[in-house]
Amino acid sequence: MNKKKNNKKKKRNKRLLYMFLLLFITTIMLATTTYAWFTANRIVSVDSLNVKVQSSGGIEISVDGTNWKTSVTQDDILGASATYGGNVNQMPEKFEPVSTGGITEGGYLKMFYGAPTSDDSGNYILTAKRDIEKAGTEGNFMAFDLFFKVDNASTTYLTSESSILYVGDNNPGSQNAFRVAFLDEGTTAIGSGLGSIQGLGSATDQDVYIWEPNSDTHSSTGISNAQDVYGISVSAQGASPIAYSGVINEINESQKIAFKDATSTKYPGYFASVDVDYPTSYGFSGNTQVWDFKAGITKMRIYIWLEGQDVDCENGASSGNLEIKFQLTTNPS
Repeated sequence: MNKKKNNKKKKRNKRLLYMFLLLFITTIMLATTTYAWFTANRIVSVDSLNVKVQSSGGIEISVDGTNWKTSVTQDDILGASATYGGNVNQMPEKFEPVSTGGITEGGYLKMFYGAPTSDDSGNYILTAKRDIEKAGTEGNFMAFDLFFKVDNASTTYLTSESSILYVGDNNPGSQNAFRVAFLDEGTTAIGSGLGSIQGLGSATDQDVYIWEPNSDTHSSTGISNAQDVYGISVSAQGASPIAYSGVINEINESQKIAFKDATSTKYPGYFASVDVDYPTSYGFSGNTQVWDFKAGITKMRIYIWLEGQDVDCENGASSGNLEIKFQLTTNPS
């Protein structure tokens, strides 16, 4: 009798051990799964933001439309309120994933803060809420105004000094998921009143220009994410830019939109195919032609964000410092 009880006890303990091992293995698998829209408590801090524009060719730059320079810094932008009251320059020192389909509203780019959650079956689904910028050092993305002055209509170029790069020894891949958008808010004549200059704000969807730096580069976890979630095969270097869909409306849990289905093809009411105007490779050389400036003073609203719909925006990329800079010139080379 005791022997039979002992055998039953041994079998039960063995089953419990198998169940524990199965649970442990499942836990490990969940912990190492990669996905876009990494968790909200992961942040990417900014080491420095340098905004430079070459004066050769006649471009001048200003944070307020009245004091002109050849380059401005993050401190200049934050200090613009002294002469540019009412600005909405959002300059946080961290980024969290947001997305946009390049749609505007009232001269602003519609941004959406995304977060992963799961449905009743444990599958990852996407939720997103409108994220409107505010002046100051809080927020999930950068948005600020710059003014450019040229005497004559000029074709503009993005120089090879322009980049978003990780600063450190181990690159987590976050630099590959960033985007920069330039919104042309309109042009007024040189000599116009300051109210007219600062009050420019007529950007529409057709006035949005999106730059994707490092468009040909992917981290190892980004490559796995592209294959596992989206069924896309990409290489670490020299890859073609990956088409993606940006968020254009709020998404609730009730929509149950899985990551792999978050496209304009399947859900045109929530996503739009993003037209990246200027994809540049990692460490690109030479100048890239961008937009044309009209003669006069042009106000540009600039957005810098971590694109949640990018395959490299996954939990393995959620740390590190970044250096962000771009440089414009009217010189072709």
